Order: sequence, then C-alpha cells, then structure tokens
Amino acid sequence: MKASADAWATVGKDVQEVAVPVPPGKLTASVGVGACALDAAVHAWDIAVATGRPSPLTPELARRLMPVAAAIVEPLRAYGAYAPALGAEDGDDVAARARSSVANGRSAVPGPESSPEGSTKNMGVASHVYGVHIWYAAYTWRGVKMVDPERSAELLWGTRSGRGLSLERIVRAAIELADAEGLAAVSMRRVAERLGFTTMSLYRHVPGKAELVDLMRDEVMGGEPATDADRRPGWRAELEAWARDGLALYRRHPWLAEPSGTRRVPGPNAMAGFERALGAAARAGLPPAEMVAVVTLVGGFVESAARQVLETARAERRTGVSEEEWWGARDSLFQHLDRYPTLSRVYREGGYDTPLDPFEFGLQRVLDGVEALVRDETRDETRCVVCGKSVEAAATGRPRDYCSRACRQRAYRTRKS
Repeated sequence: MKASADAWATVGKDVQEVAVPVPPGKLTASVGVGACALDAAVHAWDIAVATGRPSPLTPELARRLMPVAAAIVEPLRAYGAYAPALGAEDGDDVAARARSSVANGRSAVPGPESSPEGSTKNMGVASHVYGVHIWYAAYTWRGVKMVDPERSAELLWGTRSGRGLSLERIVRAAIELADAEGLAAVSMRRVAERLGFTTMSLYRHVPGKAELVDLMRDEVMGGEPATDADRRPGWRAELEAWARDGLALYRRHPWLAEPSGTRRVPGPNAMAGFERALGAAARAGLPPAEMVAVVTLVGGFVESAARQVLETARAERRTGVSEEEWWGARDSLFQHLDRYPTLSRVYREGGYDTPLDPFEFGLQRVLDGVEALVRDETRDETRCVVCGKSVEAAATGRPRDYCSRACRQRAYRTRKS
C-alpha cells in the first residue's frame, strides 16, 4: 500500500488520466487511488469476517468507496467476473457497514453457517483478490478473452529493455515452457515461477496470457530462413522454400499449430515472413488480389499439414506405437475390405506399401495449381518487348509491341545504334 500511495502521490492534481501496467491501460487519478484503497478495505473486511474480528470498514469509508467500486465493477459484471450484488438484510449491521464490499458482488466461497455474523453465509468470504489483477481476471474469466489489439500492437512493435525482468526474458521463458509442455501449460504464474519472480511482477510488462502468446508467436517467427545457397531461382522455388521453412517452424514449436483464432495482431517478424511470400507471388506476375490469395492458400496448406504431422507424432509419443504399427494391427478391419472393390484393388496392388510423403505431395500439387493460374493470367497478355510490362490491347489495328512512347523510342535508338 505504501508503494501505491507513493506512486499516486507523484500524480499532479490536474492530470486527467494515468497510464497503468494492466488493462485497460489508463485510469483517472481518482479511480486509481480509490482502487488501491478499495483493495485494502475489502481485504480487511474479508480477514475480519473470516477470523471473527470486528470489521474495520466503517459506514463513512464504505460510502466513499462505493463510487469507485461501481466504476470498476459494473462494466465487468456482464462478463461473469462478479456475481450479482447482494443487498443488506434487515438488522444486518455487518452488511450495512460493508456496503462497498457487498457492491462488489464478488464470486465467493460461501462462509460457514456457524459464523458469528449472520450475514457471512450470504456474502461469503471472497476468494478472489481485488486490486489491479481483478482486471486480468475479467479478461480471462470463463474463457472470455477481451484482448486489446492496440496493446498487443504496442508490445509487438515497441522498444524493449534488456535489464532485470524484461519483456524479452518473459517471452523466452514462456516459449521454453510451451515447447516443453504445450500452450495450455503457459500461464502467468508458471512463467513467473520459471523466472523466479512473483506473478504480479509480470503484469508490469504484459497484461496477460493472450498478449504474451502474441509475443511468443512473433518471437519464434524471427528465426533465419534457409540460406540462399539452398534455393533455386524463380517464384515457385521461393514459395516452396517458404512453405518448407514454415513446416520446420511448426516442428520446432508444435504449440504454434494449436487453434488460437484468426484475429491476431501480427508483429514485425510475422510481417517479414508475409512480405517474403508476397514477393515470390509478385514475381509470378499475378495481380495483387491473387498474390494475397496464393500466399493464403500455401500458408493454409502448410498449417493444415503441420497439424497432421504433429498429431501423428503426439500419438506415437503417447502410445509408443508408430503409425505403421497401429494400422498394421488392424486385421479385423481389413477382413471387410472386399465390400469396397476399388479400395481392395488399391490395397492388393501396393497402394499403401510405399506411401508418398503427404506434405511434399500436397505442396507440389498446390504449386501446380498456382502455376496453372500464372499461365492463364499471361496466356493472352502482350508484354512490352523493352521493359516486359503488360501492354494494353489496341482497340483496332495491329497488336502493340510497347507499353509507352518512351519504350518505343528506346527500341528505336537501340536499332539505330
């Protein structure tokens, strides 16, 4: 409390809003100071009721804290962070003196029936810590994630520090945890334990898990791609290399393939990867909309194939039985194949003896489709014989050879020389 008081004491009286390290990112000075006081008052009441001691929450203090409680609590009640507010019972002195706490309506663990105060069984002893971290609870309560995309963008693209507990250290520790145990194992508490800090110290750097996962994704996407020496020239070879690099990334960090929604703020590394793929599609001569569609198509294939590869690997690790061994033991199933003539013929003729690599086969077929699109786009298109740009078809007369008068003059000078 002293640290909070000292911090808010530095805020001038004319300051309208103050940046805070937790959602929503800004608070008015009066609400911020009031939240600190409310935190202490509610916990004092909790302890007093739980231990049977007199409550230090006076009616005057409760009246002063009521506006702060309403300003903070009511917007979050719709998301399930708080139960409905409880009303005072006739003659219930404790409830009357604790109206601020009642207004919070916090989801609570019911108090014992034998409590010395009759209102305790109605109000309960609150199980949730108030203060700054109640905002995080509202962001993650019952699976509802109210991610602030502007805050994610600030974290992804902002300047970072390397001293002490930094955002970089937090992100690296979270990546190590996800690589070892999966994304579900990543929590602010687990990451803090891994670093040897308190959970609340992490909230000074990142608002919560949703934003932390955004940072983790972008960080792992910053690895070096395959060297230029390993690549062949041409748009197809470039897209092929980009796709293979993507699969390798999923293999190194399997949690990337876990569903996380489509509305994610991209960071600089993700944008650089997208730029790389768009550049390859641009060199194929496709129009902008088809460039985006091609990159989305190839990227979607890589993600889908990675999920299949990773799920197979997880099943093998979990059971100790390979995919081939598992299917090889399905004799009871194979006895029924005679009902399906085409499948039976494929099986008899060795269709499953040497299966093709699903990723390589699928990738080549996807790129075959893109190549057919490129041919269709350029089949009837005339190119400038000087610069290679598209030449607009003439309405009448012979086809044009040049895209502009400048190219025509350049060709003329070349012939004369």
